[in-house]
Amino acid sequence: MKTANYSKETRTVIEILEGLPAAKRKHLLEKILDLNLEQESENNWDNLLESSPDPMIKMAKNALRNHKGGHSKPTKI
Repeated sequence: MKTANYSKETRTVIEILEGLPAAKRKHLLEKILDLNLEQESENNWDNLLESSPDPMIKMAKNALRNHKGGHSKPTKI
């Protein structure tokens, strides 16, 4: 595989992955895909809130009103 056009970081990741057993590579690929999906989701939320923050502001005000009115419960973490 030619890696001349890849960034230094990408080449490093490729070298690390190539040194691992196939099962471990597959596991790490799944983790990378999950991270990528999470990042895309965060980007979508950011874009949505930037383009139209009104629904989120309305929900926040409603939640605060409910809390002040005694209609909220403590969360158990």
